[in-house]
Amino acid sequence: EGYIILDCGKEVGTTCIDGVVAEPVETYKKFIEVTDDIIKNKETDYPELKVVVGDTLDQLFDLAEPHMVKMYNQEHLGEKDFRPAKTINAVEGGFMKGQDRLIDMLLDRIFKLRSVGVGFWYTGHVKNRSNDDVFTGESYDMLTTSMSQRYFNAVKNKTHILGIAYIDRSVE
Repeated sequence: EGYIILDCGKEVGTTCIDGVVAEPVETYKKFIEVTDDIIKNKETDYPELKVVVGDTLDQLFDLAEPHMVKMYNQEHLGEKDFRPAKTINAVEGGFMKGQDRLIDMLLDRIFKLRSVGVGFWYTGHVKNRSNDDVFTGESYDMLTTSMSQRYFNAVKNKTHILGIAYIDRSVE
């Protein structure tokens, strides 16, 4: 009763867990519909709900990008000399403004959940990234997320606790 997992995009991890409460979210529009329902009906339909788990954050951003492009094009349709955006990079005239608007849109939705007492738990994929120190030239490895660092940094800066884990295991 206290949680619901949103299987975002191509994530299907909850199919391997018996008894889990999950909702498939194939599009960002569906994410809006599910979260709107929770926000509007928290007291009546979801009184015990404490956490929405987004599986995964990278997939959620992948769903949000085409939604933002479509929304931007609809807002400006009919304006003189308007050229429709085909990718997030062209939204709001480029220079990462489309990504910034998308970040605001997604964080606003998460803050609306918080306003009714529902937290948002992010899951994601991690990867090992090799870097070279600019001063010493030495290489080092960094454990990070498998998504746009701009998106990840925007979310982590609004998060109370962040953990990244790597499990080293062998299968026989």
